Amino acid sequence: MQKAGKLLIILSLGMALVLPFWRFASADLTTDIKDLETTIDEKSKRIDALEVERKKYEDLVRSKQQEAVSLNNEMAILETKVAQTQVSLQKLKLEIEKLEDEIEYLQLNIDQKEGDINRQKTYLAGLLKEINFQDELNDVNILLWYENFSDYFEHVSSYQSLYEDLQLTIDSIFLEKTQLEGEKVSLEEKNKTLGEQKIALEHEESKLEEELLVKEFYLEEIKNSEDKFNQLLRSARDAEANMDGELKSLENSLRNKLQEKKEAESKKASAEQDDSLDFLNQSAILRWPCAPNKGLSTYFHDPEYPYRKFFEHSGVDVRLAQGSPVYAAESGYVAKAKDNGLGYNYIMVIHGDNLSTVYGHISQINVSAGQYVSKGDTIGLSGGKPGTAGAGQFTTGAHLHFEVRLNGIPVDPLIYLP
Repeated sequence: MQKAGKLLIILSLGMALVLPFWRFASADLTTDIKDLETTIDEKSKRIDALEVERKKYEDLVRSKQQEAVSLNNEMAILETKVAQTQVSLQKLKLEIEKLEDEIEYLQLNIDQKEGDINRQKTYLAGLLKEINFQDELNDVNILLWYENFSDYFEHVSSYQSLYEDLQLTIDSIFLEKTQLEGEKVSLEEKNKTLGEQKIALEHEESKLEEELLVKEFYLEEIKNSEDKFNQLLRSARDAEANMDGELKSLENSLRNKLQEKKEAESKKASAEQDDSLDFLNQSAILRWPCAPNKGLSTYFHDPEYPYRKFFEHSGVDVRLAQGSPVYAAESGYVAKAKDNGLGYNYIMVIHGDNLSTVYGHISQINVSAGQYVSKGDTIGLSGGKPGTAGAGQFTTGAHLHFEVRLNGIPVDPLIYLP
């Protein structure tokens, strides 16, 4: 009887000792987690400070853009934009470092919780074994094992305590598993955000490279001459006005000719009809002429467009690497494919619904006027890099200028794009 009592006492003490063990066994991970919390907090403060600095440059650029257009002012804007982009790069790099720390922090938390769960499972198995051992004894046998009722009631109390520990351990495991699942979801989201931030960093690095290139181009081409700068502005304004008038006239003329041709052919046998003219009476559903993954640098009638005092920005500028394929946004006829050498190269395609599209800063033109193109056909390669074929004057770096026109008049492309 004494042996049996001692055995029960030893098992109970064993279970009691396991509980604090799994509660404190991961103390080494806790220290690493606290260190990471401190690091993450410090980086958050530095990121906030960089954002304040970036905002100051952004406000300064906006203020400069309200001033009169001049060579000195444009150079000041460029230099401020370069400084703003450099700060944005520092901020992005720090945000990436912080995200990597947060990912490590989550992984440590996950490791800690998985360790806690495993230790609690071990403890749970011990509890179940102890309870099962005591369940095998009937009340009569238990009474015979003890010399007095006091010891028996102590046994009953211990037995009840085991059940309470069992419930507490099960609840603790459930809570830990719920938290673990939440942190694994957070880890996936952080990894996804990290990938997006790295892409954003590449975009900012490209943007800085473009801004430095534009600054260098201005200094080289204009040679710090205010007169030459103003002459180029006047030339650009006149060219814009001439092109706009020419495109309106050309579109109306070509659309009328194609409609007349379709009406004449509709009188012929269906086998002889030109199916490529069907687009004239079909709805136009535009697609992006290139993937807008890098975002837009300038919007339709953008209030921050530096030359708005001379002419409105008649489309959207899509950030795009030099020499990337440019696709027809919808099926139609090429109204114009203008090669101006180092000047502004562009392609115009007319579609149904009285819509037309214009693709500017084309470094290589793959179509010709009067040619029918299907939606998604490659019509040329992008350009816009200063000093290269098709870039023209006052370019802001490699990109695609894309216009949508309704009855010959520029409208916001974003209304028609998915």
